[in-house]
Amino acid sequence: MTSRISGTWQESIASLARNRTHGATEITLRAAETLLRGSEKTDKSTPLRESIRYLIRGQRCMAPVWRLACDLWNPAETNDIMRFRKICRRWIVDLKSAKEKFSNELLADPPRAETWYVLSRSSIISQGVSALAERGITGRVLVGESRPGGEGIRTAEVFAKAGWKTELLPDSVLFDRVLKREGNMLVLGCDALDGRGFINKSGSGAIAYMSKQQGIVVELWTTTHKILPRGLLTVIESDGPQGSDLEQPIPLVNTNQPLFGTGRLKDIDSVRSEKGRLNIREVSSLASGLSEPPLELLQEITGNRGRY
Repeated sequence: MTSRISGTWQESIASLARNRTHGATEITLRAAETLLRGSEKTDKSTPLRESIRYLIRGQRCMAPVWRLACDLWNPAETNDIMRFRKICRRWIVDLKSAKEKFSNELLADPPRAETWYVLSRSSIISQGVSALAERGITGRVLVGESRPGGEGIRTAEVFAKAGWKTELLPDSVLFDRVLKREGNMLVLGCDALDGRGFINKSGSGAIAYMSKQQGIVVELWTTTHKILPRGLLTVIESDGPQGSDLEQPIPLVNTNQPLFGTGRLKDIDSVRSEKGRLNIREVSSLASGLSEPPLELLQEITGNRGRY
């Protein structure tokens, strides 16, 4: 993908579209700050619209990016720069406060810190583990490397720094340890969820399913900014009866690269968020209350113009 974006703030957006280092919340926060800065340097909406499109193309798997783009699309189209700036500022405040609220909710209802399984990297998980450690809550954790990206390596460092007894393992070995039922809980982050399924790094859906089958508690740690309208993230295709274990979530979005995969929300016991611990019905209700994105943005998200 060759960028037509030029200029300092536009170059920053292009860099965020290619970012595979930071999580969805951090990328969205930086995008809101950058778009706010861009709106203060131009009185024309076309560069803002093009920047939003470019960001979406690069981060199709990250729900907060979608939702920020959807909120900004109408004021960008109508050249309502004042409303555009107001929305950017609201997102900046909301995203910054969400992590602190998440930690408070987690400490109000802390999980059993015995032996956990963790795959990949999540800024929300890192935030939660640090908050638990400040309360003296630590345990043992088995962390998968999360290949091909290797994000689990950094996650292992976060747990070790927080005082957890930490083992960094190849992903295949982590799966084997799940089958041996060494742990009491699997903790995953996520980039998007919609009431039926979720997107996270490759392997997350498989390890969630496997853990559920072994009677291991499975939790997603995230914020509600990552919830999308129900049915937008995934469609369900099945070779068996509806609701059976043969159902598989198929991403409607075009992930465009191998780092991300889907999982079934039915394999998740609870979703911890800045609004507290949510069950699947509550997540589905939140997803059902969200508006679908404008068709033009949906086409960018799916990577398939004309498909809806």
